[in-house]
Amino acid sequence: ENWCHTVRGILRNYNLTLNFVAIANYQWEPDRPGHTGQSLGALRNQISLSTAQTNIVSNHIGRVLTPTLDRQLMKKRTVELENGEKEESYVYKNVVNDPEMLQLNREQLCNEAIYKRQLLVSTMEQMCQCMDDYQKAEAGAAGGDGQRFSMAY
Repeated sequence: ENWCHTVRGILRNYNLTLNFVAIANYQWEPDRPGHTGQSLGALRNQISLSTAQTNIVSNHIGRVLTPTLDRQLMKKRTVELENGEKEESYVYKNVVNDPEMLQLNREQLCNEAIYKRQLLVSTMEQMCQCMDDYQKAEAGAAGGDGQRFSMAY
């Protein structure tokens, strides 16, 4: 579970960062030259793909860390008061809805952890490459001066 918590934290930070990249690149469509529009479209497509790939791992981790719970009555106590009335109290407990499925999810995540880690690393590296390519394309569209980027990364 420690691995899951760590990876979930990394994924949250990564996806938040990608959202900032998208915001930093906003420019109204008519104000964008054709080449820049194509580069920005490729960057947006890569952001969407990257988010989808990381969600695969994130969803699996979520099933392990936050399984479906049911509330079960564990104890019912009836107390007779002095005036003859009865007072009932109940003790409930949250229990895992499907312990076998939770165990299966844990085993599957353990078996696939190395692949899921590699998927995340590859996805992040590919996203960094895409951002670098976007910046190069922007520099080329700006006349190669390298001073004008639409991304604050």
